[in-house]
Amino acid sequence: MKIRKLSVDGFRGLPDREFSLIDPRSDAAFSLVLVTGPRASGKTSFLDAIIAAKEQVGPYGPEQPASSLVRLDATAAKVRVDWELSNAERERFGIGKRSLLSESIFGGSVMPPPTPDPALEALLSTYDPDPTLGKVEYFHAARRLALGTTIDLSRTAGDAFDRMTRLGRDDIKYAPLLRFIVEAGLGLDVNADGTPKAPGRVSAAFEALCPTKRIAGLYRSGDAMLPAFLDAQNRAYSLAQLSDSEIDALLFAATFVRAGVNESLVLIDTPEKHLGGGDARELVLALTRLGHDNQLIVATRSEPLLASVHSDQVIRLG
Repeated sequence: MKIRKLSVDGFRGLPDREFSLIDPRSDAAFSLVLVTGPRASGKTSFLDAIIAAKEQVGPYGPEQPASSLVRLDATAAKVRVDWELSNAERERFGIGKRSLLSESIFGGSVMPPPTPDPALEALLSTYDPDPTLGKVEYFHAARRLALGTTIDLSRTAGDAFDRMTRLGRDDIKYAPLLRFIVEAGLGLDVNADGTPKAPGRVSAAFEALCPTKRIAGLYRSGDAMLPAFLDAQNRAYSLAQLSDSEIDALLFAATFVRAGVNESLVLIDTPEKHLGGGDARELVLALTRLGHDNQLIVATRSEPLLASVHSDQVIRLG
């Protein structure tokens, strides 16, 4: 799934405006869209509007209170989204049209929001790690892979708690990642029928995103198994010795693999948080190649990243 157009009215932090995410040369949604502007111009709010609209149509978790979504000078907010479906999604739901519209209303409107298309509702409410099923992933600006935390070993990818936390800003959604990396390293990452998945998927994804380290197996620390890393000179590093940018790359890599991110909408806030501008550009371009036929919508102020794409791919706020 991808977004072709986003129209907002009365939404907190954003001007009343329609935003096009369409490549005029192909009339298809861009696979990479950058949202930029000065501080407090609405970059994060742009991502929030997408999440709010999606959740009202097909929720993963509890709906946000309307008071947090409506601009102070408005009585209600409206978000209209033109969703572009992949060929596989159209075939799965028997949809002849290339795209479907949704309209979400928050706040003091006397009219309820229009009833969404049942196929679109089913599509947007599905969160499944099956890589053939599209989904929505959100990497918030303050994301952090917490080290040394206790992990609930009963949690699996795609369970109810996993689904409910996907679009929030609580780092608890990343808590299962270390267990997943270890399981993958031990060959315990299996399909629903119990057959092993292809080995080395997390390692390959991490190396695609991180030019400075590679996963070199597992080591035991007390009662725990943890991933070990090597640099270009084959010097060994523990997880705790990685830099913040390397931890961030590991977070992205493990999430993409664990969640089966293909034909999905991926929202990323501030990819440059631990990186220089050129490195942020390389990270985002590597993320566009991780997975198949995704759409990345990225809130950023990285000038090298902004300069690396066509001007039509940049939405400027403020």
